[in-house]
Amino acid sequence: MRRKLVVGAVLLMAAALMIPTVFAQPAATMTLDVTGVRAVGDCAEPAPNDPAQLWEVSTHITVHNNSSSTITFRDTEFWVRFSDPVGGPNQTQNDVSVVDYSGFVQGTEIAPNDTKTFDPVLRVWLPCDATSAQMFAGLHIVGSDTQIVANGTFIDSATPVPVEPTGAFGIALIIGISGLLALRLGRRPRPILIRDP
Repeated sequence: MRRKLVVGAVLLMAAALMIPTVFAQPAATMTLDVTGVRAVGDCAEPAPNDPAQLWEVSTHITVHNNSSSTITFRDTEFWVRFSDPVGGPNQTQNDVSVVDYSGFVQGTEIAPNDTKTFDPVLRVWLPCDATSAQMFAGLHIVGSDTQIVANGTFIDSATPVPVEPTGAFGIALIIGISGLLALRLGRRPRPILIRDP
């Protein structure tokens, strides 16, 4: 009985020491939206027998501080997961170059319960026949070992997304205007009636 009491006391003391530490860790949430995608140049061969396309991906990242104290970015990183017919699904490309960090860098601070937005522009080489691809952003906060991750799709069904403004909206607009013109031009003009005096 005495042994059980000692073990119980030790467990209670350990819990009392660990629980405040766990709850005191800074926390944040993050989202990533892809705002633009464009192919840079034509499909090329950066390595033997490995034709690839360079993609430029514009993103919009939102980070919200859920803590009651200021958080500081310890590090940030980007990577891509993609699928293609040769290598199959869920391949990883870690070689992502950053054209513009837009402030999404080590040392950035966010006040308690505040939100900051960033618009990094990234470039990545992928196989020319990639059928899908998602851009991932990773973030570590000082004082926490948990990596915060968010992602957004920029290739879906072998097509870059989101479609540029001249894409879906532009096509819909052109179809609408064409339809209106067809209706207007398809009507027969009314005959002009001249009455005798």
